[in-house]
Amino acid sequence: MLRLGLTEDDVDTAYGLVPVDPGRNLYVLRVTEDAGRRVGDSDGGTADGGPYSDPPIEPYGPPR
Repeated sequence: MLRLGLTEDDVDTAYGLVPVDPGRNLYVLRVTEDAGRRVGDSDGGTADGGPYSDPPIEPYGPPR
């Protein structure tokens, strides 16, 4: 978090740090929309590849 300049209020700490590819030092954090805009894609390896949306997963169509 410190490396990205984020505070605990910017990060969903219950979601945690999720290893995507630890061998390449690739991890995921869930952050607020504002924090995602601030950090963005740095072109320097800090937050490359993000931010991405996190839509809720809901059923499709009427209940059966």
